[in-house]
Amino acid sequence: MKRSHLGVRPPNSALVTRLARFARRHRVVFQLPMMLVLLTLVVGPAPGEVGGCGQGDVVADATDHCRQTRYWDCRRQEARMEITADEVQGCVDAVEAMCAGRTWLASCAPFPLRSQSQACIDALALPGNVYFDPNGDESYDINEIPECQLCSGGGS
Repeated sequence: MKRSHLGVRPPNSALVTRLARFARRHRVVFQLPMMLVLLTLVVGPAPGEVGGCGQGDVVADATDHCRQTRYWDCRRQEARMEITADEVQGCVDAVEAMCAGRTWLASCAPFPLRSQSQACIDALALPGNVYFDPNGDESYDINEIPECQLCSGGGS
């Protein structure tokens, strides 16, 4: 029998043909395991949601919300060139002292939920919101972004 340039015999073409014919006839045998794996991935819980079945949203941590919104405010100021890249670290460092022990104001009741807080943070991270200024006063205040208007009676 001839050998290929790699020194390996070519496969038996009759065997390959029979295997291909078997695979076509019994396609379900090969597809069923793959469908089961995909079904398991689709039906399973999302990352971070394990054990969360039936639990409602919880009140957002005011300190964490403050830290994250102030951090993004520093980044937004940098993007608007109000502060330099070197000043960003000073801005971020000041956030920790500013937000330590922060609580929601009593006038903010009912307190914002974690999902509402995350929606605000996600909105702050959007490049399109760097220059968001509905009043036209160039204040670029975080609370002007609709997703960040969490307290009807005043901020956090």
